[in-house]
Formats: sequence, structure tokens, C-alpha cells
Amino acid sequence: MDLLKFSRTLLYGEGLFETFKIKAGELNIPRWSFHWERLKLGAKILEIPLPKEEEIKATLKRKVQEFLRENATSEGTELYIKLLVISLGDLYYGGKAKKSHLEVLVKKYQRPQKPLKLTLSPFRKISSSPLNQIKTTNNLLNVLVKRQALKEGFYDALILNEKDYITETSSANFYCLKGDYFYTPPLECGVLNGTYRQYLFQTLPIREEKLRVKDLHSCEKFFISNALLGLVEVDLEF
Repeated sequence: MDLLKFSRTLLYGEGLFETFKIKAGELNIPRWSFHWERLKLGAKILEIPLPKEEEIKATLKRKVQEFLRENATSEGTELYIKLLVISLGDLYYGGKAKKSHLEVLVKKYQRPQKPLKLTLSPFRKISSSPLNQIKTTNNLLNVLVKRQALKEGFYDALILNEKDYITETSSANFYCLKGDYFYTPPLECGVLNGTYRQYLFQTLPIREEKLRVKDLHSCEKFFISNALLGLVEVDLEF
């Protein structure tokens, strides 16, 4: 039996991932400590044995070097990297992982074309789900949100929770600018604590505030952020 083919990740979506962006010629991952802490949290919640940090870093370095050897890549080219922690163990859904396997995807990063426009998703998040705290391969809600947005001609969509509060998009944290401050939904609304979100809290005047759609009318500008985009302005159409 191929353990990867019949992994708990394949059968139940029990796996973790992190995405990064680096430039060819550089091996240091920006804000790695935030990614590492979230991986550890995910491993704790899903009870997946997590490889040591040194092993993960060595695997990432090796995969990036392999990609650069096999592909014509100029110095400074932006690279998209996805780290996958695949869960291996009991094939019964109520069972547990016994070990994990690392996979790394490396490809050239293509920035999305601006302007980036957001709509409002018809799908909802449940604010109390522990999966909101981590990046898990069981992320079909985000797939549905993104597909629907693309089908309607948008880059992405804002997702509300069951209490009608704004959370985030399918792949990014959300902010609005009012006066001298950026406002972003608090984690308790069902928001992922993005690595770039954590970085922005150290560098910009940001306040957490529960936001409903009607509250956005008093905002001057809107932004989203993640590890790939950084902080970018977006337009809302709904």
C-alpha cells in the first residue's frame, strides 16, 4: 500500500500547510517564526507528529535548490513555496496520525493583476471552529469561496460568519482604513492570524474591531494581506 496515496491527509483532509515567497538567491523565509508557531499549533490541534524545525528548514532549502538547478531562474525572481505536512497513520477517521511526511512545492510566483476586486461570498464561516486558527488541507470552504468569486469576475470575496460579522477572504486578512487607523476583524470572529497580519501589528497603527458590511461605508480605503501579497489595496463591489 502506498502510504502517501492512502494518507489521512488524502482521506480526511488531516494535514497542514504554509505558503511563503522568497527571491531566487535567497534562502531565508520572511517571518519564519510566525509560520513555525502556527505549524506547531496546527500539529497540536490535529495531533500530527511534526518534524523538527531543523528538518523542515533543510527540506525547504533542498527543494528550492533543486528547483533552481532544474529551471532557468534569474537572480531576484520571486518564488512561491508551499510546505505540506502530510498525516500518516490509522486509516480509521477516528484514529490518529503516527507520523508525518513533508512535501514542498516550488514554482515561480506570478503576482495577480490589479485592480483587485472583492465581492461578498454567499458562504459562511463558523467563528467557533478550531480550524480557523491554522492552515489545514481541509480548506474546501475557501475553495468554494474563491471559485464563486472568480466565476463572477472578482479576485476574491469577503466571508461573513454566522453572526454576520466580516472575517477575511479565502486567502487573506482584511482591513479598512478610517482616519489614522487600520481596522481589522478580531480573531474571535473566525479569523486566521496571518503571518503578515502579525507583522503589520508590529509596524502599522492597527486596531481590532468587529465589522459588519454596513460599517464599511465609513471607511476610506480597503486592503488585504497575506505572505505572498504583502499588504495591497482592494476595491469592494457589493
